[in-house]
Amino acid sequence: MSMNYHKIYRRFEKKIKTGFRLAHEHSSVFFERFSAGKYQKEDERLSDNVYLYYWKYNNIYKDAAADTENLGDYLSPVVVGHFAPKGQSRSRRPVTLYAIGSIIGLRRQNAVVWGSGILCPTSHRVLRIKESALDIRAVRGPETRKELLKIGKNCPEVYGDPAVLMPLIYQPGERTKKYKTTIIFNYGDSNKEVPAGEEGNVFDTLTKDYQSVIDRIVQSETVISSSLHGIILSEAYGVPAILLRQENQDLFKFKDWYYSTGRKDFPTADSIRQALEMTPVPPPDLSDMQNDLIHAFPTDLW
Repeated sequence: MSMNYHKIYRRFEKKIKTGFRLAHEHSSVFFERFSAGKYQKEDERLSDNVYLYYWKYNNIYKDAAADTENLGDYLSPVVVGHFAPKGQSRSRRPVTLYAIGSIIGLRRQNAVVWGSGILCPTSHRVLRIKESALDIRAVRGPETRKELLKIGKNCPEVYGDPAVLMPLIYQPGERTKKYKTTIIFNYGDSNKEVPAGEEGNVFDTLTKDYQSVIDRIVQSETVISSSLHGIILSEAYGVPAILLRQENQDLFKFKDWYYSTGRKDFPTADSIRQALEMTPVPPPDLSDMQNDLIHAFPTDLW
């Protein structure tokens, strides 16, 4: 009798827990759907009715300093702020703009897309994209476009990460090659063994100081990077780069970038030591991509 009672109690307890979990999941989905098309409080206001969404490090890692940002994502307000017209927007309703970053599918949200990408096409992200109205002007690369077309989204064949426009915004004064190698870690990727003598050449992307990072890049002969924007910035400024890949890493966003420049094969290294022994390929000519992105910028929102 006692055993039966405990079995019934455990089943009842399990159903209660399952019910709470499902209620939480459904409420989250309901909130996302209710919020679709609306800007959110962390979005940056560009004008009276235009907002910019980009991934913010300290929104996820609450113990981080208030001004800590992942450099690649932080370049979004830098680039958009440079090209956005000044003055009031033409839109009568709030509109959100996506630019730099793998942010398509992180929200259920109606948005204008200019150069963003998908991190990887998981089922949850695909569902969010399906339920969002996207006005797409450009995407990061053909892998993102292919996934968007599968879902039935209209997506022009205009490619480019807007970070390639940084040379039009900032030019370092000193370009003398002082360093043979610069190693750029994406946040959380500093688990690679750094060979002796290379410790002083290591940088990470948790900074807003893009000038210092770019200064260092242009003074380097080669960049080894596990950060996508470490690679993009290097190539935008004409410095060869080698992708330092992590174990079992999904390369979707990297393929998106390299394929957008017509490169199906690109150099990768599993360790810094291996990368140091490789000969990097010359960076691509990005002038056409830069022009295409400038022409695709949604000035009509202002």
